[in-house]
Amino acid sequence: MRTSSVPIILAIGLVVATALPEKQERIVGGAETTIENYPYISAILFSPNYADYIQVCVGNVLNNRAILTVAHCFYGIEALIRWRIRVGSSYANSGGNVHYPSRIIIHPNFSRPGFENDIAILHSVYPFSFSNSVSAASIAGVNYNPGDDQVVYNVGWGKESVDQPNSEQLRSLQVLTINYNTCINIYIPVAIYPTENVICSGWHDSSSGANQCQGPSGSPLVHNGVIIGLYSFGWQCTYANYPAINTKVSSYTSWIVSNA
Repeated sequence: MRTSSVPIILAIGLVVATALPEKQERIVGGAETTIENYPYISAILFSPNYADYIQVCVGNVLNNRAILTVAHCFYGIEALIRWRIRVGSSYANSGGNVHYPSRIIIHPNFSRPGFENDIAILHSVYPFSFSNSVSAASIAGVNYNPGDDQVVYNVGWGKESVDQPNSEQLRSLQVLTINYNTCINIYIPVAIYPTENVICSGWHDSSSGANQCQGPSGSPLVHNGVIIGLYSFGWQCTYANYPAINTKVSSYTSWIVSNA
């Protein structure tokens, strides 16, 4: 039986999708896009010298003060002065509005080896002003399960190819959800054991399309407008037969709501 998404809008502005939408949108291949198509996307900026800030990860607006991303972005570098948040821009390193973070909340069970529980939330000092280029994302609820071989989109400032730098223009890449058992069987020979708190994505045939593992970290995996995953890692970006590993948002919905 097919069901429709029924979003729950919480007091803090966070939108949680409780069921599976009916409509399937399809776009072939990756392409440049704009922030107006994905107004919840934000650029997480890092400063190596306490002066200049560059985009290193992707965040997702949860409400007017909170950003959802992955924990490994901040591993060993949690000093707030090192970080900024850019919202409302199609470009990684220009435009929009830049905000100071007031707090970085890393999942208490995050583990660097294996990237388990790879999820984090940033709070902004000042609220974001919502517009057609800045708005809250809809995230997967605890029972949201898109199933296998579903069309999904990875959105962020990723690479067009392995030997090129990350794109300055926001890009959207179509991939598929990959069966969990299929995914772990691919990774076992290289001694990587993804937990059930991930969603695998990519292509069954390595010649079918670009590889999501070109990043960047924290990029949302979007199913019919709902964020179901956050890009965590991939093995050997030159080999598209290795699925990308995304933190499964529905496994952490309660934690997200409690900390947003």
